[in-house]
Amino acid sequence: MFSERHGILAELIAMAHGAAPVRIAVVTGEAGSGKSTLLRAFLDKAADGADVLYGRCDPFSAARPLAPLFDLARSGGVALTAPAGDRAELFDGFLTALRGRTRPAILALEDVHWADDATLDLLSFVARRLDEVDASVVVTYRDEEIGGTHGMHAVLAGIPSDRIRHFPLPALAETTIEALAAELSTTVGELRRQTGGNPLLIGEIARHGEAAAESIRLRALVASRLAVADPAAIDLVNQVSVSPDGVEAGLLAGREDLLDTGLLEQREDRLFFRHELLRLVVERSLPDHRRRALHRRLLAELSTTDSPDIGRLIRHARACGDLIALAGFYRDLGRVTEARAAASDAESAAAARGASAQLVAARCARAESDVLAGRYAEAEIAVRHTVDLAAKLAHPLGIAQAEAMRSLVEYGKNPSARPDLLNAVRRLQDHGRVADAVRILTQLCSDEAGRRELDLCDRDLVRAFALATGHRLATCQLLSIRSWSRFASGDWARAEEDALAAGELLPARCVLARLNARRGTPMSLTASTDPELLRDRVLLAVARAESAWLSGDRGPEADELRPVFRLALRARHPWYAGELALWLRRAGEVTPALDWFAEPYRLLAAGQWRRASDAWTELGCAYESADSLAMSGEQGALRALEMFDGIGAGGAARRVRQYLRRNGVRRIPRGPRPATAANPAGLTRRQAQVLTCVASGLSNAGIAERMHLSVRTVDHHVAAILTKLAVGSRRAAVSAAIDLGILPEFAVGGTGR
Repeated sequence: MFSERHGILAELIAMAHGAAPVRIAVVTGEAGSGKSTLLRAFLDKAADGADVLYGRCDPFSAARPLAPLFDLARSGGVALTAPAGDRAELFDGFLTALRGRTRPAILALEDVHWADDATLDLLSFVARRLDEVDASVVVTYRDEEIGGTHGMHAVLAGIPSDRIRHFPLPALAETTIEALAAELSTTVGELRRQTGGNPLLIGEIARHGEAAAESIRLRALVASRLAVADPAAIDLVNQVSVSPDGVEAGLLAGREDLLDTGLLEQREDRLFFRHELLRLVVERSLPDHRRRALHRRLLAELSTTDSPDIGRLIRHARACGDLIALAGFYRDLGRVTEARAAASDAESAAAARGASAQLVAARCARAESDVLAGRYAEAEIAVRHTVDLAAKLAHPLGIAQAEAMRSLVEYGKNPSARPDLLNAVRRLQDHGRVADAVRILTQLCSDEAGRRELDLCDRDLVRAFALATGHRLATCQLLSIRSWSRFASGDWARAEEDALAAGELLPARCVLARLNARRGTPMSLTASTDPELLRDRVLLAVARAESAWLSGDRGPEADELRPVFRLALRARHPWYAGELALWLRRAGEVTPALDWFAEPYRLLAAGQWRRASDAWTELGCAYESADSLAMSGEQGALRALEMFDGIGAGGAARRVRQYLRRNGVRRIPRGPRPATAANPAGLTRRQAQVLTCVASGLSNAGIAERMHLSVRTVDHHVAAILTKLAVGSRRAAVSAAIDLGILPEFAVGGTGR
């Protein structure tokens, strides 16, 4: 018995010896908490000075009424002469036998959560008459199995409070778990995660190690919990067992009684096993086909929610063998290599089974992964066969999916195919495939932003946002693309707001890094991306190169740019390849001036700086226009400096001033003074609002509530404010803002946290 139970044992012994007015001890705890161990230790020590009468209740659906009474009588040598059906005479006879004993008696009744009504009546009868006999009573039960209507509540309510003592057995103490974890060569966190500090479960791990979930004792424990359970409760237990992350509490559908097995508990809005080890016991006891079916059911339920956890979807898709769904989830996370592998496996499996409809879906998934990787030639071959197969099957949905994928591949090579792609999107909508339609539109908008077709991008983003309403990940992906488009068009304030709202998506983070570099407040960008995801690799490489170029500390890293440039060349992407060629030249590399580069980059590669500047102006890209002019000599650099100062590109302006000084130019414009700038710190409208809230003393959570934003978005805004004001704390930010005239002094009420 564990040391933390010794105090309870001492109190029980004192009760047995009459050293306290308490005559009834109620020991409670979950299964495996040590109730039986404690009871045995107590009875062993108390037996020297008292007679022990022991009875136990069993979980049998057809248990003999008053069976524990006959156990008590038999163990204590009490002869019950009354007929078994005469409850009153049996109770009186038992009490008479207790009165006639020459030694104190201890009545131990175990597992009364399984007691029948007659046994509960016996317990109540004896408890009310303990003053007439020299006896004490110890009962045990599992508190999680005593529901709100259990008869034990009435028994306890009828006992005077000064005659009863409750001894709940908590989980083992942290110090005990630490010692056990050291003995078992595991961590405290892992041992607590699996057992919750339950002595029985820890003991099974000590005996069986990693095979504890297959132990006969634990399987019997679970079986006993489910033996008399409602079939719906058993189904719920099985469902939760295949989901370590829990399942949505909505599965209860108002039936709280489904938790009466004691195996499950609700934490916030999800249902979990009380102990991870028991979850494993149930999960491993399920046949493979049943386990797959449960994963498939959870996958279907989670897929219909507005903001599903993609990580959970991946686990369930993998477990039930839905490779097509798995490919889609990997694709949504930008894990293109894994998406392509899953789609290829799905294609092989469908071909082996002769499942033509699934073969169409698998090939579409693989083609989409190829598009994201810039493998347009491979994608084209795949979709050509897929369209033919779908047509042979006369499968309307398959045809719509295949045609959409063919249009997407064609658009990747030829932007004039956009009308066909939009028609394909409408057909997907007609078939109820809204998620597919949103995904195709997202790819379209991403391509348009990358090609600087900014007006078209804005128009298609409106369509996509309307379809993506309520879907968090899709909305964030669209926000990240819109931030990219707005960044390219020079709408930096709104680009920053979109990027912050998009969370941790890489395109948004790259926009923030480039914005800060251009403004003269560079930030570090540590991120990784799938080696096959062309767009994100380009965005990341360019963002790092520009930050290095404008920071002045070092130039772009050619070793980082070169492999991404090769990918862009393989894809023959005129914009990605042209932009990477520019940054490679700035890193000191000699790159080819290919005639299929996008016009501005082709002109830059040919040294036609002013024509390149004009081309950027036509596209609505003021920063790039100024950047091109800055390469065209002294007069062009002076004009670029004026343009950079006008749009708030402090980082780029500083670099041009350095260039002019090195070339002996004496009259270099100083640029806007902070005291006369419209927004001295370059804060966006939303950031100015957040700063006002910070000054009033609100915490980030309080700001989020007031402004109807997420706490994470507020965290990003506050971090951006500190960066722009070049301070390290909220208090310093408020002081700096007052000094710059952004905040009036009377606005300050505290700085929150």
